[in-house]
Amino acid sequence: MIDIIWTYDKHVHHDEAHKKNLLNYYKRSMYDAHEFGHHTTIYTNDLLFKELDYCDRLEWTNVPDILFWDEFKRFPLENTDKDFLLVDGDIIFHRPFEVNKTADVLIDSYEEFNWKILYEIDVNTLSYLNIQEVIPEWDGKRRAAFGAGILSFNNKDFQELYLDRYKKFKDFVYKHRQMLSISKCTAVGAQYLLATIADVKGYSHYAYSKTPRRNNGIYTHYAGKKKLTDNFLPITDKHAI
Repeated sequence: MIDIIWTYDKHVHHDEAHKKNLLNYYKRSMYDAHEFGHHTTIYTNDLLFKELDYCDRLEWTNVPDILFWDEFKRFPLENTDKDFLLVDGDIIFHRPFEVNKTADVLIDSYEEFNWKILYEIDVNTLSYLNIQEVIPEWDGKRRAAFGAGILSFNNKDFQELYLDRYKKFKDFVYKHRQMLSISKCTAVGAQYLLATIADVKGYSHYAYSKTPRRNNGIYTHYAGKKKLTDNFLPITDKHAI
């Protein structure tokens, strides 16, 4: 059974009520995965997770040069040799995760609906700034980004290429940060860049959900900001803070 890894940076959310709601999702996600027999690991800078008996391993992650809000995700990708599933804290499992071994990369869903809202402006700006000079796969085309609520690489060459390009992307965005949205570039680097490399290099991909926020029989991804203000996930005493 595949190991599952989460990442959590305590500095991302400053509102205490929002943080409490989000942490309840993390706890429920980890608890259910553990109950289904998965080994659970979290990369974090919050000692809260050390107290959870359903967290099998805590990797202390405290890095000062964070640019993107989900940048902690790169640490397990860089430092874990065995196969694993990287998941967001708002992924709630309904049964053990089944690994599809036929595709080079496994993702949550394809994001087409939010191109204009989340991707278009910064993708076009990055192309105007000639990011293709440092990322040769970059073509700036409109495409469905890879929703990375879950992420697992079966092809390690693809994983290494993506990590290399992600680092170059981060350095480029930092250099031109006055002309870009750091928040939106978080999604561009994590999801559009991944899809671009797959398309240009011909890597295969498999999405577990047709659209985000739907129960696909294995898990539900409670993506979006609503969970921060409305605690619409049933929380038991086992998971509550």
